Amino acid sequence: MRLLPALLFLALFSQFSSAHLGGGEDRFVGDYIIEFSYAPAVPKQGEAVTIVLSLANNTTVQPIETEKILVRISDSDKLIFAGSFLPENSNVAVAYVFQRGGEYEIEPVFYKNGSILVSTKFKLAVEETAPIYLVLIPLVLIVLLSRAGGFISRHKLINQ
Repeated sequence: MRLLPALLFLALFSQFSSAHLGGGEDRFVGDYIIEFSYAPAVPKQGEAVTIVLSLANNTTVQPIETEKILVRISDSDKLIFAGSFLPENSNVAVAYVFQRGGEYEIEPVFYKNGSILVSTKFKLAVEETAPIYLVLIPLVLIVLLSRAGGFISRHKLINQ
């Protein structure tokens, strides 16, 4: 859990670069580079995923100051999250817990002077994890069967 604050610190207080946290992509849109980074490298349902978004000039690669960034997260059916964030050092970091595995769309919308400057959409695959009972049931069955096997062996010896 100590890794998350360190990742957020590095993301918020570093200059724009093409390095990504665990994964991500740089997208060229018009005069801009939109950087989408996330950690961990393989996002899993039920676990916090850190998403970092940055904007830079695609010629000079200098960060572009924006007044706010709207972040929308959608699954195939509907919008599941939307929030506006104030960037620090031209970055926004969002921690989100995906309740289900599957394909998600992350849409940052960058605002400057009250108008939309640029937006795009990124895909993020979230790995589905097995519910804990699907892991525990086979283990419980193995333990019960191994104990039952010992009981049956002892019972046969006594009755012979």
